[in-house]
Amino acid sequence: MRNERRYTEGQKILLKFDRAKLNDEERELLRRVLLPRTRYLLQTDEEGRELALQMLKEEKFCALFALLDEIRARYGELDCRWTRGDALWELYYSVKKGGEVLCRFGLCLDTFNLIISFGEEECARFERERDSFPRGAIQWTYDMAVAERGRKNLMFDTSDAKIFPYLFRLLAYKKKPSKNPS
Repeated sequence: MRNERRYTEGQKILLKFDRAKLNDEERELLRRVLLPRTRYLLQTDEEGRELALQMLKEEKFCALFALLDEIRARYGELDCRWTRGDALWELYYSVKKGGEVLCRFGLCLDTFNLIISFGEEECARFERERDSFPRGAIQWTYDMAVAERGRKNLMFDTSDAKIFPYLFRLLAYKKKPSKNPS
């Protein structure tokens, strides 16, 4: 059986159900029940994408990877890896450029956020330029982020594409884009 360690014994029984015979409500319940119950470490990128699709459904899954494609268009080749979650997120998708984390995506059932981690240098730059960012979407997120060990993890809901230009400006604080956006 594939993903042997990913599922509990009870979940393995549910994998045998024929989804075609289930109604929409039963399929939704099965989708939720088959999510990993432990902090499972994904073995491959394909397995990570499969789990992300199961967690987010098609529309949000496509939105996540459309945003990732936009980041890739600006930064070129990226090193992306799935990592296990924590108390806040079930799963992370880390995006690295040049060996350093550029950003991460935090995923849980039916939602994901873009997470940009700021050190002291990025925080100081943001403070100098804060008035050029929208108050609600960007400044509020920055102000509400807890500073731990000199770092702030800014978590952005990306459902409103109007904030994308600001998010890309924040990403440029971490690393300058290697390409001009088209």
